[in-house]
Parts: sequence; C-alpha cells; structure tokens
Amino acid sequence: MSKSYGNTIEIFGEEKVLRKKIMGNRDGFAHARRAEAGRGQEPRDPVVKFFAAPEVALDYENRLRAGGLGYGRFEEGAVRALLELFSAVARTRRAELAANMDHVDAVLRDGAERARAVADRVIGRARKACGLR
Repeated sequence: MSKSYGNTIEIFGEEKVLRKKIMGNRDGFAHARRAEAGRGQEPRDPVVKFFAAPEVALDYENRLRAGGLGYGRFEEGAVRALLELFSAVARTRRAELAANMDHVDAVLRDGAERARAVADRVIGRARKACGLR
C-alpha cells in the first residue's frame, strides 16, 4: 500500500472502510498466494505482520506454508488483527481527544516547553564543554 496512491489504512477509520481497504489489498496477498502455490515466495502479509501478535502472524505463515489458507481467511485475519490492536477503547479515546482539540493543543504546548527547557540545559553544557560559552 502506498500513501501516494491514496490507499493507506486509516487505523482509526470506520470498520467498514478498514475492512474494504484490507480486503482489497491484492499486493500483500499476492505473496501469500504465490507461497501457497509453492512458487518459492516467502509467505508474508504486511498487515498481519504489523498488527497481529507475533504468535498470530507466525500461525498465519505456518498455515500458508501448509497450504489451504485462502484469500478470504487471510484477509479476514488481517482485519481482525487490526481491529483488536486498535480496539474500541483506543478508538473511543481518540474520538474524545479529537473532540477536545484545545486540550490536545495545551498538552502539546506543555510538552514543547518542557522539551525546550531540557534542550536548553543540554545545549548549554555542550557549549561550555566546547569552550563556546
């Protein structure tokens, strides 16, 4: 998938849209199909590998090597992994933050101020050590 083609996966998007994007990702699943057909390709699916727990991703790879795992099941596993990782709790929290951008901006400003204070101390020590102060 490539963001330059507008086919990114918006992890906090609606489930229906996520499902459509993943179920339509033929690039990643083509590798799985070649591996299943025994064409020497290493079975992989970026979506499963990025979003699923390591043991789940390994299970999918093993099932691909053994054969018999079709497109639909593979894609559905990727959707399920993504939805589990970005659960309703995370989605709800993101929606709350998006609805209160003043709070988000204040937190970002506070973090920037604290980071600037630390950076100023480090730069001061570096200048002193270099004899520039």
